[in-house]
Amino acid sequence: MKKLSILRKNLALSITARGLSNLITFISMIYLIRYLGQVQYGRFAVALAFVNFFAFLMGPGFRTIMLRDLGKDRELLPTLMGNMLALRLLLALVTFFVMAGITTIMHFERNITILIYILFVWLFFTNLSVQFRSLFYVYQDLKIESAFMIFEAGIKALWIGICILKKMSLVTFTVGFTLIPLILLLFSSSISFLKYNIKRLKINLSDWPALLSTGLVIGLVGLVSSLHLRVDIVMLSKLTGSDSLVGLYSAAFKLIEAPLFVYAIFSSVILPEFARYLVSDKAWVRKESIYFTKIFALLFLPTALLLAYFSKPLILFVYGKNFAETHHYFRVLLPSLIFMYFNTLTGTILYASGKQKAVLKNSVYSLLLNIGTNFIFIPMWGAYGAAFTTILSEAFLFYLNFLHTREALQPST
Repeated sequence: MKKLSILRKNLALSITARGLSNLITFISMIYLIRYLGQVQYGRFAVALAFVNFFAFLMGPGFRTIMLRDLGKDRELLPTLMGNMLALRLLLALVTFFVMAGITTIMHFERNITILIYILFVWLFFTNLSVQFRSLFYVYQDLKIESAFMIFEAGIKALWIGICILKKMSLVTFTVGFTLIPLILLLFSSSISFLKYNIKRLKINLSDWPALLSTGLVIGLVGLVSSLHLRVDIVMLSKLTGSDSLVGLYSAAFKLIEAPLFVYAIFSSVILPEFARYLVSDKAWVRKESIYFTKIFALLFLPTALLLAYFSKPLILFVYGKNFAETHHYFRVLLPSLIFMYFNTLTGTILYASGKQKAVLKNSVYSLLLNIGTNFIFIPMWGAYGAAFTTILSEAFLFYLNFLHTREALQPST
């Protein structure tokens, strides 16, 4: 019972901290956008989006592997951490040359090119910081991670405030922005070396092929999932040719995406513990899964009903009267959050069971269904068709994941 209590308290703490940090970041970003203006912020946004595209190459799936494998056996920490840090350094070098080549081919304007190279350093420090901060989830030290979330949002807000008061240039802001994950890296690595057993890191080259292949599969799942969330908007644009309709639907989907950070934290918190107990006590995993689903239903259903009922004033408050029609699409999309929760839960159980290939296969099938049905329903129903295919494909993914999850949770004979 103590283990159950700790897990549930950590989950509540993490979600609260992430919600607070997101609020701080959201408010500070509004001031940043107003300060930089359309042109300057547009350059920063393009450079940041372009650099983030290459995050996939710099240690794909390594965080999930750490959470799972160390959840099962913490004695693996010195070797697993040593291997992953070495691989991240090597992959960063490869990624840099790939990014530099593509940057040259795309002929970005000089200002954006400078930002791209600065933000590559930001991406490098961020990946290393995430590597060490993953240990807070493994050891269920979520008070430390929660402090890091709020600290990160706080120093970003502070730096934005300083830049506005001192009227600093975009390049100066970006350099400071890049140093924030370096600060987080120094703190997280120091805590990890002092608190956990990683004073003597080990590197085993024979482990690298398995790490890379498993990480690639998990990384591809993330890539497919990202495509899954974006393909409706792209196809709606191509099949209707209406920028106005795409804008209305995109605004609705943006609100649907807002609570997904809760699902991401939920997965990170439960993955190490589920991986550990799937080996010794599958009944515990089933019990916790049912408990979390009951809590989700208790919180989500009344909230969804209220959001559906008050969707129009909500949309008018958030976006203004030009987006009044968005509330229709928002209402239709709300049920997709139910299946997204179940896909997070079942996907986490499958990762904990080492069935990442099943997750990838199921995600690809769901994406193909989404694309195929979009060709049918978008011409018929427009944005309503895009919303329907989102719900349909998420439900289909849950069905596929559930079949594998039921097998993974069968009692050992």
